[in-house]
Amino acid sequence: MFLKVLFFILLFVSALFGKDLQKVSLQLHWKYQFEFAGFIAAKEKGFYKDAGLDVELREFHVGQDIVKDVVEGKATYGIYNSTLLKYYLEGEPVVLLASFFKRSAMILVTTPDIHSPKDLLDKKIMADSKLDFDDQFQHMFETQGIDTAKLHLVKHQYNVMPLVEGKVDALTAFVSDEPYKLDELGFKYNILDPSDYGVYNLMMELFTSKKEATQHFERTLAFKKASIKGWEYALTHKDEIIKIIQQKYAPHLKYKELINEAQKIEKLILPYAYSVGSIDLNYMKQQEKQFYKSLQKKSNRKVEDFLFEYSSKIRTEIFVQVLIVAVLIVLFMGYRQNKLAEFNRKLEFEIKKSKKLETQLQGLNKDLGIRVAEAVRDTETKNTELRTLLGHFQTVLDTTMEMVIIVDAKKDIVDINKSGLSMLGYKNKDELIGRSIYDFIDQEDLEITKKYRKMMVTPTYEVKLIKKDKTEFPVLMRAKSTLVDGEIFRMITAMDLTEIKEKEVLLQKQSHLAQMGEMLNMIAHQWRQPLNAMSASAIKVGMKQELGLLSDEEIKTHSKFIQTQTQKMSKVIDDFMNFFKPENQKQYFEFRKITDDIFALIEAQLINKSIEFKVEEKTDEKVFGYEKELSHVVLNLVSNARDAFDGKDIENKYIKVVFDANEFEYIISVCDNAGGIPKNIIDKVFNPYFTTKEEGKGTGIGLYMSKKILDEIFNATIDVSNTNEGAKFTIKIPKGESENGK
Repeated sequence: MFLKVLFFILLFVSALFGKDLQKVSLQLHWKYQFEFAGFIAAKEKGFYKDAGLDVELREFHVGQDIVKDVVEGKATYGIYNSTLLKYYLEGEPVVLLASFFKRSAMILVTTPDIHSPKDLLDKKIMADSKLDFDDQFQHMFETQGIDTAKLHLVKHQYNVMPLVEGKVDALTAFVSDEPYKLDELGFKYNILDPSDYGVYNLMMELFTSKKEATQHFERTLAFKKASIKGWEYALTHKDEIIKIIQQKYAPHLKYKELINEAQKIEKLILPYAYSVGSIDLNYMKQQEKQFYKSLQKKSNRKVEDFLFEYSSKIRTEIFVQVLIVAVLIVLFMGYRQNKLAEFNRKLEFEIKKSKKLETQLQGLNKDLGIRVAEAVRDTETKNTELRTLLGHFQTVLDTTMEMVIIVDAKKDIVDINKSGLSMLGYKNKDELIGRSIYDFIDQEDLEITKKYRKMMVTPTYEVKLIKKDKTEFPVLMRAKSTLVDGEIFRMITAMDLTEIKEKEVLLQKQSHLAQMGEMLNMIAHQWRQPLNAMSASAIKVGMKQELGLLSDEEIKTHSKFIQTQTQKMSKVIDDFMNFFKPENQKQYFEFRKITDDIFALIEAQLINKSIEFKVEEKTDEKVFGYEKELSHVVLNLVSNARDAFDGKDIENKYIKVVFDANEFEYIISVCDNAGGIPKNIIDKVFNPYFTTKEEGKGTGIGLYMSKKILDEIFNATIDVSNTNEGAKFTIKIPKGESENGK
């Protein structure tokens, strides 16, 4: 099977990469310089060719509409700025492939007397157009309460001399270009950077048309990967790429200009903080909100559909790389599931067999008692009949997989079957006959065993038995007394639970791993905002230091800010450690504390998904028991409800936790409006390894372990049902059981 799969993959790869080079074009948004070094490197170093592509790089011409050219197929791919998302929201069929710059590249260079956007009122600003200016700087001015319609814009001459000569007070500029030229001229200036006002308008957005991304998915993916590889090469081989640019693309540019630009470009790409070309979905959604303000209307388009990396089509490259691993995983999971199913079938069969055997033995016991009495009183013929019957009885005992032990009134062993000998580690009956059954029961379980000794038929209960080598193993035990010729004998049956217990341990380990993964995911969400804030602060300090504009006061301010964010992150860790720390003693606790702790842990995730968290307390009674264990159960239910909204377009999403009580029990319900659980699977949600989530996103043991915790620790029940809006889980904890323990 494996060889067939490998042969198929080799044929697929040969077919994929054995074709002639496909001709495509990339429309740049300015003239050749280091700003496009990554794409030049991908072409000149053969990365595009290795991907099966013959790429034409095209310079920008003034007045050219890049988005229109790509949508109409005049260019296959294009470079644009962040306002590409605005075009998408307005209905243009464009798809974002990669985002290379991680901070604003366009700035306003001003005369030294201008220090803030407000200082530009009644001043001349040189810009390409009003539309282009608003796309890049409108949000910065809005943060200062300034309407850009009141600004005085003049046509850009793509030259710094109007600023030097005092003809204008400011000009739009590329951070790696115009400041360098002004430095060379010795002109003093100031910079207004949108990034300093929390606005990030990116300038190196690689995109294509919806048609290209859909009809030529593999080609688009290959172009994206080769472009990223080109940028990674260009950033680590700056001198080599600069020489190529001078020789083949822009001979008029000097080395000093290009190396300065290369250093600035690297600070914009931030390859040591981000994956080159990566796209931040959260940032895109923030941009979406900004653009909606300017559009003054709501679009029904989703940001995820704008991003190529969220395409639902199977990616060829991923398919080639992971098919073998996926097949092996599927085979392993199938094998494991088959083994588990086989074990469950055997277990059910043995239980049925045990019950059938018990019925048979009951009949045999009754028959045996009668026949033994008759045989003693009657003839030698009866004795022969008794011996025959005893032979049948022994055969039944020795063919069952369960342990069967017969003891007398003194609790001494009279007989034991072969399975019992094997379980206890003995070779023959002589080593056991005459010994007390209590010698083989763990001291901790003797009390419950003696408790049931006067009962004719005992309930099924769990004890630990001791082997010959002094090791212990768990069994499920049951006993029945019978009268034979005036003497009481007790037949004990026991089923080995070792395999079942091992399965329980495995489930607990998997539950702990899943819980740890969930915890790390929640920590990551809580850390994201302070990390982004610290990163932005550090970048701002670096940029101002680079430009010689950093003061001691600003250093102190940013240092104090970073310390504050670090303390927040440390508190997050403390909160999570306290939440997941196990408890050793029962106590009274307020249910509200549980919901408050849970909200503190997952607040960032709920906000990110626009989910409202509601808590309703209909009683102020306190619960007696293990607070942390109940917290874990409720957290699991809330987390499942949160995940149920994934992929669903629902307005006014909410998760609601209700706490109530009556005379006999506490009642906790967790419900949502995510649409509910399908009827054909709702009765399976508490089964181990059953999950409704996508493959790789759920273990299927969370609800099983929650039910087990409630049953074993609180003697509680949990049920699930569907309401008109979504799923509802209901927990009922008996008050008496909760306080006295199970």
